[in-house]
Amino acid sequence: MTTLYIHGQKDVGQQRERNEDDYRITPRGAESWLLVVCDGMGGHGGGHIASAVACETITQHLPAAPLPEPPAEIYEALRTANVAVTQRAECSSDPAMGTTAVIAWIEDEQCWTGWVGDSRLYRFRGGHIIDQTIDHTRVQAMVEMGLLSPEQAKDHPDAHILTQAIGGGDRSDVRPSVWNEPMELEHGDVLLMCSDGLYDLIDDTEIYPLIAGLHYQKAV
Repeated sequence: MTTLYIHGQKDVGQQRERNEDDYRITPRGAESWLLVVCDGMGGHGGGHIASAVACETITQHLPAAPLPEPPAEIYEALRTANVAVTQRAECSSDPAMGTTAVIAWIEDEQCWTGWVGDSRLYRFRGGHIIDQTIDHTRVQAMVEMGLLSPEQAKDHPDAHILTQAIGGGDRSDVRPSVWNEPMELEHGDVLLMCSDGLYDLIDDTEIYPLIAGLHYQKAV
């Protein structure tokens, strides 16, 4: 088993008074980890609540390793989080509260990934992005239809209009994206999970040069 170095951190940034992101780093056995990042949305503090509820629900739904069917169980964990956030919203002052979520489930040298919304997972190898999640946003759908280039999408006024979210006032079933096959991790690979608070500020190609050669906690 390749040694893993894992660290997480939140920062409120310079535009808001409250950080509505949340995350979990949870060991699930000697060689297994559950990693979750959520980015809440909503007024009256609702985003903060939604991200916390989603993180906690996912953590409870994926309690121990090994997972018999990781893609199916990650999918159901995200759907269960949608139910939990929707129910919490219905009895709150913010019925539209919601959150994004991205999950990494690591067993031995394999990483299974699922997500809803536009929080991301990147995998770097040799300084290059070799895997990354695809946002559930209106502009990403336009890119996939050939209506926008990736460069146009980044600065488009609808860049953060989500087509999928956990909660968010929509009672319809969420349809998470889950990779059916795991990433095979190798020595030196770097996984980065983040909300749009990071990648909005810099291009994807700028991320790795900022952290190359740093201690992993300093890199975060």
